[in-house]
Amino acid sequence: TYKLYEVLSKEDVLKTTNEYYISFYCKNDTCAVVDDLYNNPLVEIPDEKGNIITYISYTCTYDNIKLSKCPKEICAYGKCKSTKCTTDSQCLSNKCIDNFCVFNKETPIVRCDNIYTPDTLFSRRSSYMYCKPYPEPCETDDECSSRKCSINKTCNSQTQGPSDSE
Repeated sequence: TYKLYEVLSKEDVLKTTNEYYISFYCKNDTCAVVDDLYNNPLVEIPDEKGNIITYISYTCTYDNIKLSKCPKEICAYGKCKSTKCTTDSQCLSNKCIDNFCVFNKETPIVRCDNIYTPDTLFSRRSSYMYCKPYPEPCETDDECSSRKCSINKTCNSQTQGPSDSE
């Protein structure tokens, strides 16, 4: 079982099996455990020297920025955190436009999610990790780390896992 913000190499993340409700954000080869619903717009990942850097992981589309549809803060679990950036380096995507982090094909945000397979007649429940650059928009399930591309062409969170009774 991993703790929130625990750091692993991407190689170790991909070796993880039979863990449920777990997600990571990765920068280069370094990954940090995050809330599996991605409620926190910030992530802490160490740089090459081991210094902890806080990045804004929340991204908005350029169109939504122009339409003023991007939240200035995101609130979860009774705490609100700003999504406002002033420089590219504050963004996990390394791209800040008009005070919001945006998707960046040159430095894509890599997300990793556990993919759950429930019990069947012939096998026990299991999971494996699936990592993908976070696309905007997505066209197919395979483009998303959750393997869930929604009808509105955004990647959904991976919410499947064993129930309390399993």
